[in-house]
Amino acid sequence: MSLFGDSKAKSISKDAQKKYHPMDGKVHVAMFRTYGKTVLASATQFDDKYSSQLDIILDDLYANGYELVDVKFDSYLTDKDAVCYNTMVMYR
Repeated sequence: MSLFGDSKAKSISKDAQKKYHPMDGKVHVAMFRTYGKTVLASATQFDDKYSSQLDIILDDLYANGYELVDVKFDSYLTDKDAVCYNTMVMYR
């Protein structure tokens, strides 16, 4: 479940589908900014919010016949102690 709910992640993914490049054998990039869980001070934790968001995006790529090449991300902590992920999805 995403910070805005899975419906928001699905909406973002559906919007991104309109901008995917045609399948031409070349590698293309899509950038997404999503928010994960609020960080607990001293706990190692699984970020199910980010995982769910990314899973929706990747599922949509696969469902539309694209091949996943790579996924890279960078993250930072917001002023509200939530993690923001900038994710680059490389596909063809």
